Amino acid sequence: MANDSRKPSASQSGRIRAEQELFHAILDEREPYPWQPHAPQQEAYFSELETEWGQVELAPEERQTRWQAFSTQLQALWAEAPALEQTTLFNLLKRQFQDRMPDVLLQQISQQAMALVRQGDPLIDRLVTCVHNLMPEWDPEDLAVLARPLAYSLRDGREEVLDLTLRSVRSTEWDSLSAIERARLGLAITCYALSQAQALEQDS
Repeated sequence: MANDSRKPSASQSGRIRAEQELFHAILDEREPYPWQPHAPQQEAYFSELETEWGQVELAPEERQTRWQAFSTQLQALWAEAPALEQTTLFNLLKRQFQDRMPDVLLQQISQQAMALVRQGDPLIDRLVTCVHNLMPEWDPEDLAVLARPLAYSLRDGREEVLDLTLRSVRSTEWDSLSAIERARLGLAITCYALSQAQALEQDS
């Protein structure tokens, strides 16, 4: 019984085995991978790898099938990217403004912001286009007058103008706001959305 109590547990045995493999790898004189791939003496290593891979022959039909599957996966990933960015932007807007604007309008702003940021139009045009789609009753020229200070502030990196615009609109339900308050709030949220969309576009 005493001898049995000194037997290592399963976890101890695994640790001992891992330590032995580590010591073996450290003491092994063979280099598992060239630390300086561009060194001339490593040419033989890569030549051997190329020879091994060259021996793997695939039938033309198999190569075509694998390439089509790979292309399909790539296309699916590229198609997913804009949707993921729109979802990310919508979540940002909802976290910031869910108490000030209905979700359906925030969703619409996020979709338009991601589309407009890729077009490269002047910032004030993007602001007006996005908000005019939300509030078609507004004349674009009138929206441009309201949007100009926000466009300049975003271009110059002066976020205080955006904060002042948001604070100038009453924090109440969307339906309780006046038309001018909705326009100002819509422009401010769109300005924020465009700046976040630009950051997401650069990261991708």
